[in-house]
Amino acid sequence: PRTYLRGQSLFAANRSFIASMALQNVVALLQASRSVLDATRKPAEQQIMQYFDQPGFGMFLCNIIATRDGSLTEAIRILASTHLMSLCTTRWAPPRKPVQNLRVISDPEKVELRGAIVQLLSDPSVSVANIMTATIARIVKHDFPDVWGNIFAELCGAIATQTVVSVQNRLLMTLRACCKIITELIHQPEYDSFNMDNITQEYNNKRNTLKSQAASIFAAVAPIWANAGQRFLQMLNQGDSSAAAIDTSNQCLHAAKVLYTLMVEFMTDFTVENPAAVMSFFQDVHGALGTFLNVRTASPNPTYPLMPGVEKIFLRLVKLVADAQDENRYAFIPILKPFLDFFYPLVSSPPAGEISGFIEKVIVKAIRFYAVVVSSREYTDDIEEFLRYESRSPKKLQADVPSLEMARQVLAQHFTPEVVANLTRVAVSRYMILREEDLEKWDSDPEEFLHDELSDAFQYTIIAAGEFLFIRLLYYKGTIVGPVVSEIVQHAVAQCNVPNPPLEAILLKDAAYYAVSLGESALSNAIEFGQMFNGQLAIDVANPDPRYRLIRRRVASIISFWTWQIPAELTTTVYDLCVKLLTEEDKIVRIHGAIAIRHLLENTEVDYGTFTPFLQRTVEAVVRLVHDMKESNLSSNVLEILASIIEHFGRQIAPFAQILLGFMFKLWEECGPSRALTKQTILRVLAKLLEALPSQDASNLQVMFVPLIEYCIRSQSAMDQISGTPTKGKKKKDSILSSPEQDADDAEYLLEDGVALWLILTQQTQDMTTDLAKLFEYVPNIARTFQGQAPQMGCLALVQSYICVGGPEFLTAYIGTVVSVLDLILSTSKPGSARKTLEAISLFVQLYPQHAPPFPPLLPKRATAIFLATKANLLLSATAAT
Repeated sequence: PRTYLRGQSLFAANRSFIASMALQNVVALLQASRSVLDATRKPAEQQIMQYFDQPGFGMFLCNIIATRDGSLTEAIRILASTHLMSLCTTRWAPPRKPVQNLRVISDPEKVELRGAIVQLLSDPSVSVANIMTATIARIVKHDFPDVWGNIFAELCGAIATQTVVSVQNRLLMTLRACCKIITELIHQPEYDSFNMDNITQEYNNKRNTLKSQAASIFAAVAPIWANAGQRFLQMLNQGDSSAAAIDTSNQCLHAAKVLYTLMVEFMTDFTVENPAAVMSFFQDVHGALGTFLNVRTASPNPTYPLMPGVEKIFLRLVKLVADAQDENRYAFIPILKPFLDFFYPLVSSPPAGEISGFIEKVIVKAIRFYAVVVSSREYTDDIEEFLRYESRSPKKLQADVPSLEMARQVLAQHFTPEVVANLTRVAVSRYMILREEDLEKWDSDPEEFLHDELSDAFQYTIIAAGEFLFIRLLYYKGTIVGPVVSEIVQHAVAQCNVPNPPLEAILLKDAAYYAVSLGESALSNAIEFGQMFNGQLAIDVANPDPRYRLIRRRVASIISFWTWQIPAELTTTVYDLCVKLLTEEDKIVRIHGAIAIRHLLENTEVDYGTFTPFLQRTVEAVVRLVHDMKESNLSSNVLEILASIIEHFGRQIAPFAQILLGFMFKLWEECGPSRALTKQTILRVLAKLLEALPSQDASNLQVMFVPLIEYCIRSQSAMDQISGTPTKGKKKKDSILSSPEQDADDAEYLLEDGVALWLILTQQTQDMTTDLAKLFEYVPNIARTFQGQAPQMGCLALVQSYICVGGPEFLTAYIGTVVSVLDLILSTSKPGSARKTLEAISLFVQLYPQHAPPFPPLLPKRATAIFLATKANLLLSATAAT
C-alpha cells in the first residue's frame, strides 16, 4: 500500500500512454472541464473521452487520484475520480447493443484497476472514497461471480480486521453498494427483448451466488451493528459529541443499511435456514427501535449534534421492518404482532400541532407498514383461496395452514372494530387535512400545488400516507370504515352550517368529502347519490364563501368517483354543475371540473345529445383553461380531456372545429423544445378532431396538416434515405415540403403520434394531393428504423390507405416504394404482423391486379412456413394472384 500511495506501481501497464501524455496536460484538461464556458469545457470533455480509448488511461487517472502531496487540488482529484468511474461504467464490459469502435478495458488492465480502486477507498477525501465505492459496485455488477467471486468475502474480512472506524465505515458502504447493485439487477433487468432469457439467467446466477454468501455477510455485519449501536447510546448518555461519536453513529447506520439489503432480499431464505437467528435479529431491532425513539423524543435538545444520527438510524430500522415485511410477508408472520403493537401508538396518537420533519417521516413509514399489512393476501384472504392462488404462482412459498391461521389470528386480535374505527378517524380528520403550507401554495402557484400532488415525492407526505391507510382500511374492513366516514361527514357539515365557519371546520369538511370520493365502494350502499347531491353538494357549490373553493374541488372529485351511482334523471343537472365548476376563477377547481366532465362522458350510460346544449360552453371553457396553463404535464392532462370530449361528441363537434384548429395550431407554435409532451397531446387532439369531421372537411385541411405531419416524422436519417447520400459534413438538406426544422427533443417523442395523425388524415381524406403523396417518401425509412415496433405497423396501414385513396395514379408513381416497404415489413415482423402484411398484399392485387409487380420477394421462407402450416387462405390467395 505504501508503494501504491507513492504512485510507483501504477505505471507498469501503461508506459506507452505515459510516454505520450504528460501529467500536466491531463490536469489542464481536467481544470478546463470545470469551466462554466461551453467553448472551454466541451472541447476538454471531448478530449478526455477520446483518452478513454487509450490503454492505460484508467491507471493514469488512479495515479492522479493518489497524488496527495499538495501538488494537485482536491477538486482535480475528485474530477479524476469521476472520469475513472465513467470509464469503468462504460468500458468495463461490451454494451448489450454493440457500439462500433468502442474499446473495452483489457483483462490485465482490469486486474490492476481493481486493486488500485480498492486501495483508494482509504483516501482521506470523503468525496473520492465515495466515488470509489460507486465504481467498485459498477465493476461488481459485471465481474461477480465469474471473475470477482470473492469480493464479498474480501470486504467482510477487511471490515473485521479494520480498526479505524472511519475506514471501516467506507468498507461497509462499499459492501452495501455491492449487495444492492446485485439484488437490484434481477428486479430491474436491462431491457433487451431479443436476449431477455439470457439476461435473466445471468442475473439469477448473480443473485443466487450472493444468496449463498448472504448468511456469512449477515454473520459478519450483525455484531458490528449491535455493538456500534450500544456504544453510540453510551456516548449519547455521556453527552459525547466528538468525531468518534459521529463515526460510531455512522458505523451503526452503515451496518444497518447492509442488513436492510440482506433482510429485504433474503429474509425468506434466512428463515428456512436459521429461523432462530432471524427471530433474534428482529427482537434486537424491536428493542433498538424503542430505545432510539425514546432517546429522540426525550431529548431536551433536538439540535444536539448526535440527534441526526439517532433519527437516521431509527428511520433506517423502521424502513427495514416495513420493507422486509412487504417483500417477505409469509416469513414475517411469526414477528408480526410485536411490530403492530409498536407502530400502533405512532399511527393512532399523532402529536398535536403541525406534523413535519422527523415526526412526519416516522408516521409516514409506520402508516405504510400498517397499510401493507392490512392489504396482504397472506394475512387476510380466505386460507383455502390463498392456497389455491399460491399453487398457481411460479414462486411458491410452501405456506402451511398453521402459520396462515396465526396471521389471521394476529390481525383479528389487533384490528378490533375500535382500532379500525380509530385509525379511520385519525387518517381522515388528522392526516388528510390540508396544511397551511398547502393553502399558501394553492394561492401562490396552483399549478405547482397540483404538480406536487401528482409527483412521486407526494407519496412520502403525511397527506398521501393518510389516503393510503384509509383506502387499505376501506378494503379490509369496509363495513366498519363506512359508518365512521358518514359520522365524520355529518360532524363536518354541522360545523360548517354556521355563519362564517372557522377554517378548521372547512378543512375537516374538505378531508371528509375526499374520503367520501375515495370510499364510493363502501359507502354507495349507505348513501344515495341523488340525496347527497341535492341535499348538500349542490348547496356547497352555490356557497359564495371564497374558502369554499376547497369544497367545490371535492364536489368535483365526488362526481368523478361516483359517476356509476348517478341516476339518469340527474346526469344533465350534474353535467351543468360541472360546467359551472369549469368556468370558475380558481384554476384548481376548473381542472377538477374538467376531470369530472371526462368521467361523466366515459362512465354514464346516457345519450350524449342530452349534453349538446352545454357543448359550446364546455369547449370554450376547456380551451381557456389550456390557454391559462403554464405547466407542461398539466396542460397535457387537460388536452387529453379535450380529446375525450371530441371523441365522445363526434360529429357534433364540427361547428367548433375552426376554433379548435386555430387554437391547437397556435398552441403548437407557442410550445418550445421542452414541451414535447404537450405537442404529443396536441397531435392526439388533432387526430380525434380529424376523425370527427366529414371527409370533405378533412380533405380541405390537408394544407394545414401535411407540414405538421412532416415536422413530426422528419429526421436526419430520413433526409439521408431520401437523398441517397449522407449529410455528414454537408449542409442539411431541405425537407420535401416546407415544414420547419425539427427540434432534437421533438424527434424522439413525436414520430409515433405523427404517424397516427398521418394515417387518420389519409383515411379521412378523399383526395390525394401532391404534397400528401410526397409524404409517402418517408415511409421506407420509418419502417426500416422501427422494425417490429408501432411506427412500422403504422407504415403498413399507411400503405393500405394510400393504395385506397391514391388508386392507379399513386401506384404508377410509387410502385417501387410500396413493394420495398411491404417486403421489409414482412421480412422483419413477427407472425401476427406478417399476416397483416399479407392482408395488404391481398388488397393490393385484388384492387389493382394490372399494377401488381412480381411478388416473390414478399414471401420469404419464414412467413411462407408460418402461413402454409396453418393453411392460411390469405397467403394462398395472395400467392395465386401474383
